[in-house]
Amino acid sequence: MRYYSTKGDSGTTSFGRGEKASKAEASIEFVGALDEAQVALGFAATEADKLKLDEVYQCLTWIQQTIFFAGTVIMGTATAEFQAGWSWDEQLAEVESMCESFAPKEPLQAFVLPGGSELAARIELARVAIRRLERSYCRAYDGDCGGLDALPFFNRLSSLAFVLARRSNEILEVSELTL
Repeated sequence: MRYYSTKGDSGTTSFGRGEKASKAEASIEFVGALDEAQVALGFAATEADKLKLDEVYQCLTWIQQTIFFAGTVIMGTATAEFQAGWSWDEQLAEVESMCESFAPKEPLQAFVLPGGSELAARIELARVAIRRLERSYCRAYDGDCGGLDALPFFNRLSSLAFVLARRSNEILEVSELTL
């Protein structure tokens, strides 16, 4: 079985509904940022699973899956039934609820640098990938997505990743790196 098609060798690719697009287009950059965020989340989830931090693992995989489904909604490739049942407001409320439930016991006292534990560093890497996803979404869909409905959702997901990294260090009893 061949794992390549050679169809992208000309600088174009097919995505979404099979439409051809230049690999330089902002919408293709967005698809790449979706992929990057999912990989980074998987990388962090693997470490959470290894450490048996089930709640953190479940949250990371939920974010990973939700980003995938958000991408299908944004690109118009979700089934009609799924798209009809999707609500940015409901997704946003779910993420905000998770931020509250995972908030560390210790309030933020200083600027926190990524790290402490390997898990926290991996989650911070995912946070940065989600921030890139947010920026690429703005470039790709500015004015074309009902007022950028997904923007608060992506913004809160990066906040959730920050909270999860802090909470992971707290659970693992690892000191945060602060300035």
